[in-house]
Amino acid sequence: MKNIQYTLSLLFTLIPASVSLAAGSNAWQSTPVTAITGLELKLSEPINGEMLSVLLSHDNSNNTNRLDAITIRQPFDGSDVSPPTRIDFSPNLFALGEICVENNQAYIPYIKDFNVGVIKYDGLNFSSLTIPATMTNNYDNANCAVTNDGIFILTHDLTDQETEIFKSTNSGVSYNMFGNYNSVGPFSGGIREFITADYDSGLAMTVSQMNTGMVRSTRFFTSDAFPVFDHVNLTMLMQPTGFTFVKESSGGINGDHMSFSFNGDGQAELFNIPTANPAAFTMTHLGPINSMGSQFNFQGGSGYSVPDLDGNPMVHQVMWGNLYEINHDMSPPTFTVDSDYPLMGIGGPVDGCVIKQMRGNDIIEIEGLIIGPTVGPGGTSLYLKRLEADPIFAGRFELTPTIIYDADCP
Repeated sequence: MKNIQYTLSLLFTLIPASVSLAAGSNAWQSTPVTAITGLELKLSEPINGEMLSVLLSHDNSNNTNRLDAITIRQPFDGSDVSPPTRIDFSPNLFALGEICVENNQAYIPYIKDFNVGVIKYDGLNFSSLTIPATMTNNYDNANCAVTNDGIFILTHDLTDQETEIFKSTNSGVSYNMFGNYNSVGPFSGGIREFITADYDSGLAMTVSQMNTGMVRSTRFFTSDAFPVFDHVNLTMLMQPTGFTFVKESSGGINGDHMSFSFNGDGQAELFNIPTANPAAFTMTHLGPINSMGSQFNFQGGSGYSVPDLDGNPMVHQVMWGNLYEINHDMSPPTFTVDSDYPLMGIGGPVDGCVIKQMRGNDIIEIEGLIIGPTVGPGGTSLYLKRLEADPIFAGRFELTPTIIYDADCP
């Protein structure tokens, strides 16, 4: 999630009374966007002003898995979406990863036939590539991060039991091995690895699990020709002994920290890790994960954060079967549970982004956007709620009435 840093030079009291800063709703609003019931769901930051959502589902008529994409147009509330476009299919298609966006192009990582595939979308057309170096061994996870050094695909080599990171410096035309280290992946009973990175500094961090059960973070810099991986032990889980269920994870930039939440043997764990000193992390136990929801027998996870002018988390929410509001004023952080969360207890996939209503460079309202299952009849819906966060002004108030929308996604 890209860090939002602005300089405050206009007092809130100077805003004209005619300007509304509370157009959004403090209650969750839901809008169905497709009849497809996704098993994995991802949202992207805007490409040419439109968000992209990719859904992995099972096609019973052909007994195969498929990827479909829909575009979500402004104001990103589900009122204007495209029909789904099928972009790939295979019986062995899984592990849809986070979508990277760079220069108005989206990069969608996933596993197809146990190889790592990347679909590129330029706002009009989709094109696919299998990373050649992944066509010999078997792979069981894929994720993506982007910095000003390139596109980085994190994957797990099931054959060699290691995390591998591939780098592209030519807009996804080709990918070369960047670095690797030992780990166990989801098909061996480990947590699903996740990567997040700061675009400008090139500082990246991952979480993964060892064959002993130890979960660790790994910090490195994407500008290095030969990365130096700084590993820090986070917590000991049960030793992985084979696949039982996919232990999901999520993460993102959280001020001057990077936060990760993962399924730790059926428990939702949250780690807030300082980028300058990863060993000074804090751990917050969020509670049990219900893997037997009313609609799905698994539970995905996601989260997002909004920093204030000092880089401290103004809003931090983590989604599993519950939505947790994280309070970073305490150490370790505490939390409350959103009792109105519409996806509570139903199970299934979830992904989230922060929507910013902007007038010029001023952010006048901030909303949380979640994609998840439609409650009850099947299909997929968007859920939107105004976040309790202050407006952020970039130096002068823009009197033009034109409002545009932007999004930050982890």
